[in-house]
Amino acid sequence: MIDAVRAFLKSRRALSIQGKLLVLILPCSVAAVGLVNGFSYIQLRAFALSELENNVSSLAEKIAGDIDHELVQRAGDLLTLAGNPLYLDYHNNADYGLGEEAAMNRTSIENFLAAFAHRAQVYPEIFYLDLQGREICRIEQGRPRPILAPSHQGAYFAQALAHADSSDGVSTFAPAGSKGEALIYFSKSIADQAGRPAGVLVLGYSLKTLENYLAPAGIAAGHGLASIRDRGGRLLAGDLGNFSDPIEREAATAVQPWRVRVVLAGEYYMAPFRRIRGWSLVIGLLAAVSMVVLIIFAVRSITGPMRDLAVATRELARGNLDWRVKVHAPYELEILSSAFNEMAAQIKARETEQKRLQDYLIRSEKLSTAGRLISGIAHELNNPLNGVTGYAELMLDGDCSGTLKNDLRQIQAHALRCRRIIDNFLLFVRQPPFEKKQMDLNKVIRSVLALLEYRLEKVENIKVVFSAGKIQPVEGDFGQIEQVMINLIQNACDAVRDLPRDRERRILLRTERAGADALISIADNGGGIAPENLEKIFEPFFTTKSAGKGTGLGLAIAGQIIKDHGGAIECRSRLGEGASFIVRLPALSAGENIQASAALPAI
Repeated sequence: MIDAVRAFLKSRRALSIQGKLLVLILPCSVAAVGLVNGFSYIQLRAFALSELENNVSSLAEKIAGDIDHELVQRAGDLLTLAGNPLYLDYHNNADYGLGEEAAMNRTSIENFLAAFAHRAQVYPEIFYLDLQGREICRIEQGRPRPILAPSHQGAYFAQALAHADSSDGVSTFAPAGSKGEALIYFSKSIADQAGRPAGVLVLGYSLKTLENYLAPAGIAAGHGLASIRDRGGRLLAGDLGNFSDPIEREAATAVQPWRVRVVLAGEYYMAPFRRIRGWSLVIGLLAAVSMVVLIIFAVRSITGPMRDLAVATRELARGNLDWRVKVHAPYELEILSSAFNEMAAQIKARETEQKRLQDYLIRSEKLSTAGRLISGIAHELNNPLNGVTGYAELMLDGDCSGTLKNDLRQIQAHALRCRRIIDNFLLFVRQPPFEKKQMDLNKVIRSVLALLEYRLEKVENIKVVFSAGKIQPVEGDFGQIEQVMINLIQNACDAVRDLPRDRERRILLRTERAGADALISIADNGGGIAPENLEKIFEPFFTTKSAGKGTGLGLAIAGQIIKDHGGAIECRSRLGEGASFIVRLPALSAGENIQASAALPAI
C-alpha cells in the first residue's frame, strides 16, 4: 500500500503540498476515527453510569445532612424559647394567686411565641402546657388561638409530658396536627425556681418544609424524585416515583430514624448514549470532512502569512512606514513578522527623530533671527531714551517748581527703568561665548525678574516672592545661568496659569547656602507633575504642555547647563500640590582668587 502511494506521488510531482497531505492522511484518519468512536462509546457509557450512581449517592447523603441540620436547628429554637423568664414569672404569679399578673404574663408569652412563629414560618402549632396537660396558651399559624380542652390533645401530650424532663428536649413524630398536616413535635420542660418541672413547651414543626430539601433531586423535570420514610417505611415527605430502569440510592439521617431515597429515571439519563451509536457513522464522515478542511486551513495558514510579508515588504519599499504585519501563527512566521515590524518601527523612529532635529534647527534659526531683530530695536529705543533722560536731567538742574521737579524725576526714573529692561534683553539675546567668572546668584535672579516683570505681574497677575539669602559667589557664565532661571520661572508661570481665578497664583524663589554649595529654589502652587513624568521631564523633546505651547527643550537645556557648571538640578512635586525645582551650584570659598565679575546690568 505504501509503495503504491509512493509510486502515485512520483507520477504526480506537480501535486501541491495540500494535495499530497490529503492523499497520505485522509484514509488513515477515517479508519482511526471509526475505531476511536466505537471504543469511546463503550468506555463512556460505563463511566457515565458509574458517575451517575455516585452522584445519586452523594445527593442522597447531602439531603440527609441538610435535614439533620434543619432538625438540629429546630431543637436549638426550642432551647432558645425555653430560656425566656416569662414562663417562670407566670408560674410564680399563678402559685401566689395573683390572677391579673398571671394573665398578663400569659398574654406576654402568647405574643412572644406568636412573633417567633410568624418570623420563623415553619411552626404551624406552638403550645405551652402545664403538668396536667392543660394548655396555657396555643399559637396556630403565627396567631394566638383559643385554648382547647385537655381531652382534645390526646395521648401525644401525655407522652410529651412524660419525656419533657430531658435536658435537651424530646422529639416525637405525630401523624397529624390539629389542621390535618403532618408535623413533628419538639418539646422541652420548663422548670420552676426549685428546678422542678412546671410546664412543657411544644413546637409543632411542619414536615412540608422538608420538601424544599428534596427539590435538588429533580435534576431534570419529571425524571428524578426524592422521598423521606420513617423506620416503618411510612412516607413522610416527597414522592416514591415509578420509573423503568431506575437508578436509586438511600442515605440515613442521624437525628431521626429516617431514610432519604433518591431515584432517577435511568432510561432518560442513558438515552443519549443510545443515540451515540446511531451517530457514530455520521461522526466518522464528519471527521473525514473536517480533516480535509483542517489540511487546507493548515496549508493556507502558512502560505497566507508569507503573502502578507511579501505585501508588507513592497509597501515598506514604497515608503509606507506605518504598514505593519499581523501574524500570530505559526510561531516561526510570527517571529519573522515581529522582526519585520520592529525594523519598520526603528526606521520610522529614526525618520521622526531626524524631523524633530530639523524642526529644532529651524526653530533655533528663527530664535537667532528674532534675537538680531530685538538687538536692532533695542539700539533704536536706547537713542530716544537717552535723549529723554538727558533733557530731564538738564531741566532738573535748572530753575523749576517743586511739582515739576517731581514729575521730571518720575520721567527720568521710568526712562532709566526702560533702559535697564532693554539692557537685559540685549544681554539675553547676544549669547556671548561661554566664560566662567565670579557672579552673585541673587543679582542673576533680580536681573531675570526685571526682565519678566511685565509678564509676571501685569499679564499673568502672579505674586512673586524672592527671599535672597546670604550665599557665597559662584563661578559660571552669567548668560547661561540667567537662561536657566528664565526657563524655570517661565515653566512655573505656565504651571500656575490654569489655576482658578479665586486662587492666588504664587511663585516663591529662595537662595540659601547648603554646606559648600549655593541653592536656588523655584516653587509654584500649580497643578504639580504626575509621578510617572518626574523621570522624563529632563529628557529632550518631552513636554506635558499642549501642542504649540512647549518644545520640550527648556528643562533639558537647563539641566545640561547646570551639569556643565558642576552642579545638579532636581524636581520635587506631588500631583495637585505644585512643583519645586532646586538648583545646586558649588560656591566659592572666601580665599579663592577669581577673575573680577563681568559687568552686569543695573538692577
